[in-house]
Amino acid sequence: MQANRFVVFLVLTLSYFAVGIMAKKVAGLVVFRRTNDTNAIEYLMLKPKSNKKKWSPPKGRVDDGEDFFTAAVRETHEETRYTVGDLNIHMEHNQAMEQPMKKGKKKTVKFWLAELKDGNKQPKLSHEHSEYRWMSKEDAILICDIPEFTEILNEFDGFAKTL
Repeated sequence: MQANRFVVFLVLTLSYFAVGIMAKKVAGLVVFRRTNDTNAIEYLMLKPKSNKKKWSPPKGRVDDGEDFFTAAVRETHEETRYTVGDLNIHMEHNQAMEQPMKKGKKKTVKFWLAELKDGNKQPKLSHEHSEYRWMSKEDAILICDIPEFTEILNEFDGFAKTL
């Protein structure tokens, strides 16, 4: 009986520390639309309520047992109410970036490019966000201010212009 308790304690302790050192996984969709008047490409950026300075595309944590793509679709739906039916998701256009976190941990963020089929359909924000904006690539890069995201958005924008 004592040995069983020790094994359970050991497993729980190791699990706790393993979760603490594992990299955080985040996934999302870089959603773009074309304007009706000039056919210009605009990107959807969201402003979280928790950090008023950090704008980003819809994204969120990958749940246990969930793959990056499933999390990207789920998080985009939770944050914007856009469904897979609202979007043309370009599966072959996905990029990952790593960001340093506190205590030497890393956060892996993976994005897919997705075009909003009806460019007039506005997102319905979740309780996590206070504002959204459709903006040019240049403005999205400025408001996000993450060098790795700049590279991703430049690549996605190059492809979007060929569609």
